[in-house]
Amino acid sequence: MIKKEMVDYIASNLKRGYSIEALQKYLIKLGYPMQDVEDSSKAAYALLHPQLKPLPKQEVKTKIHFHFTSHQLIAISVVMFVCAGLILYFLLSSYVGGGFQLNLYSSSSKSVYPGEELEFTIDVRGADISKIDFTYMITDSLTQKEVLTTNNALGAEEYQSIIIPKDLSQGTYEIKVKGSKALSSSESSFIFIVNEKEEEIEQADYIEIKEEETEEESECKLCEDENPCTSDECDQSTGFECIHIYLSNCCGNNICEFGEDKTACSIDC
Repeated sequence: MIKKEMVDYIASNLKRGYSIEALQKYLIKLGYPMQDVEDSSKAAYALLHPQLKPLPKQEVKTKIHFHFTSHQLIAISVVMFVCAGLILYFLLSSYVGGGFQLNLYSSSSKSVYPGEELEFTIDVRGADISKIDFTYMITDSLTQKEVLTTNNALGAEEYQSIIIPKDLSQGTYEIKVKGSKALSSSESSFIFIVNEKEEEIEQADYIEIKEEETEEESECKLCEDENPCTSDECDQSTGFECIHIYLSNCCGNNICEFGEDKTACSIDC
């Protein structure tokens, strides 16, 4: 349907040098019906060029005749048969090889230290895990730089662990496992964190303190005075000093106390 406003708009912009194709695309993009745009474009073009008449559309019918010899027909049949066989082979190989699904899960904490093991579980659906070739890759999640890649080194088992390199710096990393079988493959991944490596000096200080405590404790072992009537105490509460506390009502402290007599404790009475 011809729209007068659209005809005027197209005619004015044609005079300004815009092409009819550009104006049609712009109007269709604005949401105007394609048929209205085409009809209005023809009217605008006719308005600017009244002396020109659009040529009637002519249908051109072309007949194509193919002539093949018997040898050519046989060759074409062979080619089509081979192509059909190849297509069928790839379809069956894909089906028999499995379209399996691989999922990767963290078996423990997703936070490890360099040199520790990162444990994970491989869950395979639709295929025998022992018949799948695996590739293990660790990359920096920010730079996508590979830091470790290994092929089938861990074996095809459900529960796996991989040792994080000792020189790996603190950061966020991604472990990706890809499984391949025949023409099928599947992969899965998860993010984990590598903590900052503990300083060796801190470990040395801990050993030194531990050795000092052990030496003081060894001195307390010499606190026993072999007197049954004393309580020998030596620990952190006494400042690791040996203290002998006399016990009351003890036979052998040279004091005849209540409840003791010559029969019960001849040493003291």
